[in-house]
Amino acid sequence: MQRKLRFMKSSLDSRSLSENVPVVPVGTCLGDVFYKCFEVGSDHVLVVDEDGSLFGVASLAVIGDVLKSWDCGTIWFDRPVESIVMLSLSAKSTGEQCVSDENVRCRESECLTVFEDGDLVAVMTENDSLLSWNRIEQAASHTAIDPVTLLPNRAHFDRRLAEEWDRALRLGTTIGVAMIDVDYFKDVNDQFGHNEGDRVLRSIADCCREQLRSYDLLARHGGDEFAAIFCAQTPEELNVPISRLLSAVNELTMHGNDGLRLSLSIGTAIAHPAAKDCSCMQLVEAADACLYESKNSGRDQAHVTTIVDGQPARSRQIVATDRLQLV
Repeated sequence: MQRKLRFMKSSLDSRSLSENVPVVPVGTCLGDVFYKCFEVGSDHVLVVDEDGSLFGVASLAVIGDVLKSWDCGTIWFDRPVESIVMLSLSAKSTGEQCVSDENVRCRESECLTVFEDGDLVAVMTENDSLLSWNRIEQAASHTAIDPVTLLPNRAHFDRRLAEEWDRALRLGTTIGVAMIDVDYFKDVNDQFGHNEGDRVLRSIADCCREQLRSYDLLARHGGDEFAAIFCAQTPEELNVPISRLLSAVNELTMHGNDGLRLSLSIGTAIAHPAAKDCSCMQLVEAADACLYESKNSGRDQAHVTTIVDGQPARSRQIVATDRLQLV
């Protein structure tokens, strides 16, 4: 590659891979890989698939480590290179060498490598990028977490909702979504500042999480709004956790402001995916409508609806456990 990559000051560095680096197709035996590496003096070999696309990278160091873990009687030199390939884009492997020499040659010098503390962590060609999952897993997990509340963020919520919807569809169970809004939170920020506002959000997040089952999901949906996913619960069974959420937040106080009362407005909708009368996005829309019904009815309460024949049924009101009334 002609252009150079720039990295912030760290232990990362990048350099062009030698133009003499061997390029082998999947199915090449480790014995041949060793021979090719020693022949050209390279520590790495690029592995391409039957289309000539970059499949992965194998290094002599990794091959050596793998050999140490195998039994002494293992005939290692006949093993295919994909059995030890790292940074692979595909789990596909084949025992046939069906990559043409033309495809192999065109890849030989179009490669840039990225190292961290001496370890190969990425390989880039003109058309492909390979990343070491072990190196990026932690960074990837951080992208799914809200930094203020340490709850899953909206992107994680959306993915999990789609997964739980599919699971409920297969199992024939229900799925519920709650949209949760902190009442008058703007006043908290305006009066006490954003740092105190963040502290309040963290307290509310911790409080709400304690009221839910371990396999329910609570996420920060954005701003002063949270969202929850409830699996396999009837509308009546949801009364308990929803009313607990309302009561628990009512009991929270701000540091140095015991007179400031916190409360939530909640909208909840339940669907039966197997009925195939709505989508998960329609479920969220129904929960949102119930949320605004709670806000318009005076806040500090919840409304819950069930989707029947593609339409939300008439909602019911839920209040805190210390004043539990169902309307």
